[in-house]
This record gives sequence, C-alpha cells and structure tokens, in this order.
Amino acid sequence: MKVEKNHIIVPFLLLFTTSLLVFLSLFVFKNPDLDAYIAILNSSNKFSFNIEPATFFLATFANFLGRVFLLDPIIFFYFQYIFLIQLFIFFGFYNLSKNKFILTGFLLVLWLFVYGVLHCLIQIRFGLANAIFLYAFSLLYKERKNITTFVLGVAAFFTHYSSGLAIFSLFLIRLRSVLFNKTSYIIVHGFFITFLLLFKIGSVFSILPSFMFARISGYIDNVDIDQISNISIYMSFVCYFILIVSPKLNDEKLNALKYYGALGFLPYFIVPELEIIVRLGVAFQYLLLPYLILTFKFKKVVFITTLPLLVFFGYKVFSSINTFLGYL
Repeated sequence: MKVEKNHIIVPFLLLFTTSLLVFLSLFVFKNPDLDAYIAILNSSNKFSFNIEPATFFLATFANFLGRVFLLDPIIFFYFQYIFLIQLFIFFGFYNLSKNKFILTGFLLVLWLFVYGVLHCLIQIRFGLANAIFLYAFSLLYKERKNITTFVLGVAAFFTHYSSGLAIFSLFLIRLRSVLFNKTSYIIVHGFFITFLLLFKIGSVFSILPSFMFARISGYIDNVDIDQISNISIYMSFVCYFILIVSPKLNDEKLNALKYYGALGFLPYFIVPELEIIVRLGVAFQYLLLPYLILTFKFKKVVFITTLPLLVFFGYKVFSSINTFLGYL
C-alpha cells in the first residue's frame, strides 16, 4: 500500500481509533460473539469450530501475544481484526477517491456510522472480508496489480466464506478487463441474479463444499437472526432500479462503482427470507459510499441516484444507531 510521506500518520490514527473500538466492543457492548471467540482462543483444536483459516491464524497469533504481554488474548484478537478492517477500508477509499486524503478520512467516518457498529465491532470476520474486497476492487484501476488482486481475493474468501460470490465477481471483472478490455456489467448482474434464484429454490445447497454448507446451515437454523424489514426490501428495489437505469457518466470508475455497487441491493428483494444470503451483497454496497460523495457535483445524476442513495444511507445510519443502543 503506497501513500505519500505526509500520510505516514494514518497507521497511528488507526491505532488510536482501534483502541477505542476494541474497548467498546469488549467492555461496553453486550457482544453476542464474544463467548464464541473466547472458546476458540481457549481451544487446542480451533478448526473443530468450523472457522475460516484466517480466524485460526489470527487466534493463534493473539494467543502468542497474550502470553508475551500477559494480557487476555481476546484483546489482541479483536485488535487485529478491527485494525485491519480500518486499514483496508481506508486505503480502498483512498484509491477510489483519487488519493484525496481528507475525503478518504470522511468516507471512513461515514463507513463507521453506516456499517461500523456491526462490521467493525460485532461481525468482525465478515467486516474484514468485505474490507479486503473493497481494497482489492480499488486496485482494478491500478496497473500491474493482477497478482495482488488475486491474492487479496483469496485472502478475503478465507477470512469469511460469504465473500466468495463477491470475490468470484471481482475475478471475472478483472479477467475480462485484462484479456478483452471490456466491462462486465451485464454478465456479473446476470450471474448474480441467477445464483440468488438458485439459492431461493435450494439448488445451490447440493453443490456447496461441506465446510461452506456447515457454516451456512448454522446461520439458517439460527432463529435469533433478525429478519429483513419490508422497508429495507422496498428501498433496495428502488435503489437498484434507479442505479441501473440512470445515465452513464464520462468517468468509468464512477460508472463501475454505480453498476457493481447496485449488486448489493439484489439479495434484499430476491432472497429476503435468507438473511445470511442477503449478506452476499453487502461488500458491493461499500462501493456506493464513494459514489455517493463523488457524484454530488454531477447535475446529470445528482437527483436521480445521489439523493435517493443519501436517503438509503441515512436510513442505514438510523438503523446503525438503534443497533448501537441495543448492544449497550
């Protein structure tokens, strides 16, 4: 990750914010995942919990740091995740915002308000996988980054298996861009819709690897998972429609953020009854945050897409605040 010399302060700022967020997650929140992670850290057979490889390595390293510094390893476990989440989010936005430092900082704060309560404090594995995806996507517009994109995609998948669909789409986008210099808007949307419909009728479950099927079954059988609200379903359909039909801009990066970001709304109205499957599109929603801010100057789309997205993210902030208060 290459930044200008005057941006060397970024890691130190992230260390500070990470400390605050770890304190919130472990000592202020009623964290529903905390006991499960403590059990993993205390286990001599961590893979018996059907965890992803990244969780195994980070848990092992957290145990090592706990022995070295004589502190509870759960602190280091959460610290690693939350720091890495913010790091990948920051530099992903940095690339997508054309290296504008102040704008990147604003986008990170906006992301924390919209998604951070869940993805940076509670669902840390899911949050890290999505953060890696965001950074990998931002490299689509960097030359000679094919290998890096592939490595990051694999890392995201083995951080949380739910990122698999987003990562496959990313690889397809990159491959068509490199080999044919073509966009993949129609192909990726068609693939995504087909995959979700197959999930809806249950056809996908029979071809999933056993380790992924075990993870998904656990989520589907969990009666405590919140259901998707009707307002989320309706808003997602409207947002998807306006993003797809709105006019293209002369900036191909903004077009990509719009069309690929729209994928994040599809699961909400195709498979709303399967909350874990709805998560498959969340990584793409991250792309709409820089699109939201960068398109305010374009009169061509500001009323068609930008303002409706502002309403959507305003609703997400409201939901995030309610979630925050619910965990206190």
